[in-house]
Amino acid sequence: MEQLIEKIKKHREAYLQSLAKIQERHQIWLQSTKNFLIEVMDKVTKQVPLEWYIGLQEYNDHAPQSINLEAVSLHLKNTYSGILLKTIDSVKSYIKYGGMLSYAQTYNRTITATIYFPYIEQWVEKREPIVLGNFEPKDINQTLILSHIEEFMQEMTAWECNKREPIGFDFARNMEKVKK
Repeated sequence: MEQLIEKIKKHREAYLQSLAKIQERHQIWLQSTKNFLIEVMDKVTKQVPLEWYIGLQEYNDHAPQSINLEAVSLHLKNTYSGILLKTIDSVKSYIKYGGMLSYAQTYNRTITATIYFPYIEQWVEKREPIVLGNFEPKDINQTLILSHIEEFMQEMTAWECNKREPIGFDFARNMEKVKK
C-alpha cells in the first residue's frame, strides 16, 4: 500500500505542476502574446492593403461565456457574393463570409492557430478548418505569425480559385434551405 501512496503523491505533484503551467501560460498570453499578435497583424494590415481587419475575442460583460478563452484573429471582410434570390415579394442578397486566421487559447492555455475558410450562406458550405498547430504562448514569434499569414493567404487564394461544383447545380436543395 505504501508503494501506491508514493505513486499517488508523484501524480499529485505532476498534477499541481500542470495547473501551475496553465496559469503561467495564461499570464504570458495576457502580458505579451496577445498584444504581440495584434501588433504584428496590425503591421501587416497597414503594409499590405486588403479588405481585412483584426478581431479580438475577450471577456466583457456582454459576452461572459468567453471568460479566459480569448482569441486574436485576422479576418477577410464579409462581402456580397453577387448571388441574388428574387421572388415576387423581395430580393435577397447572399453574403460571402470572409476567411479568418485565428490564434485562440485552449482550455489548458496553449494557443491553437487555425485557418477558417470563407463560405456563402445557404450556397457554399463551410469547409473544415485547417489547424496549423498548438503552441506555447512564449513560442509565438514574428516569423511564425508571418508564415501563418502567408499560408492563410495561399489557402484563401486557392479557395477563391478552386473549381467547385457550380453553385446552382443542386438548386432545389438550396431553395429548400432558403425556405427554412
